[in-house]
Amino acid sequence: MLEQKIKLIDKTMTNIDKLQTKYDKKFVDDLNDIGRQIISDFYSSYEPHLYHRKGSLKDVFRVTMSKDHVLTYEFSESFLTASHRVSNEYIYDIAFIKGWHGGAPKSSYQWSPVDSQTLYYRDPPPGNGGPAYVKWGRVAERTESPRDRMVEEMDASIEQNLYEMQKQLDDITDYLKRHL
Repeated sequence: MLEQKIKLIDKTMTNIDKLQTKYDKKFVDDLNDIGRQIISDFYSSYEPHLYHRKGSLKDVFRVTMSKDHVLTYEFSESFLTASHRVSNEYIYDIAFIKGWHGGAPKSSYQWSPVDSQTLYYRDPPPGNGGPAYVKWGRVAERTESPRDRMVEEMDASIEQNLYEMQKQLDDITDYLKRHL
């Protein structure tokens, strides 16, 4: 009788380890999928006509699971790998945090009026037969902040996965209570 209970406990511990491994992978995979989809959605929400994308925002986030099962997601301009005419910090701030599709604040140039809240495209783009970027054009396109959306959707995914994992652990506990 005692030997059967020990075997049941050993089998249960193995099942719990497998469940933990399964969910460690699921947490990381789900968050990576969410991040990639949100960046893809951001890029597809506007087709640039005045500049060429480098695609570096796909590198702006990282998801890790430690050996101790600690899940971390983080965002940083230091993760950006493509080179731009502007700094990675600028791309991170205007595109990832604020949702702008290019543009610059007029206040960054002495000869322009100050307007720090709105970004503008510069005209004309290169290849139009004359000097490029010699005047301010229209207001830049702006969509939802990819960062804000990632935080919201990643946190929701974590909560959902924790709920599902806890439910399976509760089922294992109930099974043990009935059989020990």
